[in-house]
Amino acid sequence: MSTYLGNAVVNSFLRGAPAIGGWPNVYLALFVAAPTPAGLPAGEVTALTWPGYARADLGDLETAFVEPVDGVTQNTRRINFNANAGAQTLVITHMALYDAPVDGNLLFQSELVKLEVVPDPADPGSGATITNVTPGPKRIEPGDELSFAPGMLKFVAQ
Repeated sequence: MSTYLGNAVVNSFLRGAPAIGGWPNVYLALFVAAPTPAGLPAGEVTALTWPGYARADLGDLETAFVEPVDGVTQNTRRINFNANAGAQTLVITHMALYDAPVDGNLLFQSELVKLEVVPDPADPGSGATITNVTPGPKRIEPGDELSFAPGMLKFVAQ
């Protein structure tokens, strides 16, 4: 959770300020370095390094994420980014949610994760599998598109 969102929660619940939330849109941003909790987008991908890059509008928030369990939620639909039309390879390490398509307030951030289906070590030879979730950056070569399948993006309220 960002500094902005943490302050809004404290103001809402402990100081009687108007309830937070109700943003008409939330946008997914990609980063080559971790954003700061204060929301400075210094490591955010830019149109200079990835021509055609724009934050992804997540659409209807009532259906964009599953109901959280123990403060963890994940996306319910595929999220697509334009192809990298630049000349450089980018290594995407983090993602973040903002309340605006440009600038705006950081809401949540997370390290990218890699999902890998492997044989279940507790039941070898049975064909059963488990899904390992590990931190993992994503290399985007020139011409590559980036897409996140449902369940690939996880955000934790901390």
